[in-house]
Amino acid sequence: MTKLKSNGIPVALPKKERKNLILKQINIHTRLMYNDLVNLIDVSEDTIRRDVNELAEEGQLIRIKGAPCRQPII
Repeated sequence: MTKLKSNGIPVALPKKERKNLILKQINIHTRLMYNDLVNLIDVSEDTIRRDVNELAEEGQLIRIKGAPCRQPII
């Protein structure tokens, strides 16, 4: 999912795009492992965890041990 510059060098996704991609994937799969997101977005697990923590603080998802999940529909 990594974008490439015209010279073929990878460009990291901006935080907003990473967070949107995480939310899209969670809506598709309901539950994801951090490692799945690391492989998909091609960033470190620490970066994924920070993004997931921020999304959880914003109420966009919930965190369970080992994986982020989408918010239950009430």
